[in-house]
Amino acid sequence: MVDASEKRRRAARERHSRRQGVKLQKFSEGDFVLAATATGRSGNKLALLWRGPKRIVKALNDFTFEVADIIPPFDVSVRHASRLQLYREAARGRAEELQEQAIYGVGGHLVEALRDCRLSPHTHRYEMFVKWYGLDDVESSWEPAENIKQDVPQLFQAFLDAEPHDPIRAEI
Repeated sequence: MVDASEKRRRAARERHSRRQGVKLQKFSEGDFVLAATATGRSGNKLALLWRGPKRIVKALNDFTFEVADIIPPFDVSVRHASRLQLYREAARGRAEELQEQAIYGVGGHLVEALRDCRLSPHTHRYEMFVKWYGLDDVESSWEPAENIKQDVPQLFQAFLDAEPHDPIRAEI
C-alpha cells in the first residue's frame, strides 16, 4: 500500500516538473475579446466578471493591450492578457450583431441623451430623465442620478456643464 501511494506521488511530481507554466493566448490588434474585471461581490477578491465583446485597439507589449468598447461611448481601457478571452463568435457575426451582444452584456439599454433633472418628490434624491437608444420618447424614464453618473460619466458631466446656472444641476 505504501509503495502504491509513493508511486502516485512520484508520478504527480514528475508531471508537475514537466509543465512549462501557464501559456497566455496571443492577441493582435483588431481581435474581438471578452475582458474581465475583478469584483468584490462574493467576498473573493479574484471573482471575475466578463464583459464584451470589445476590440483590441493597441498592443502595448506582448501581455498588455488597450481594448475599446464597440458601443458608445467607446471607452478604452488597458487590460492584461490574463484578463482577456478571445470572443469566439466574432468570426461568424457581423458588426451589428456584435454591437447587439455588447449592449445585452451591459444590461440591455444604452443612454442616448439626458433630457432633464429633478429632485424626486418621493425619494428626495436627484434623478435624470433618460432617453434610451432604440426606444421611443414615451419610454424615457427618470433614473437615479448616482446610477447615471456611474454608467455614463462623460455624458452626465456634459449635461451638468451645459447649463451651469441651473440651480438643480449646480447641486448635483
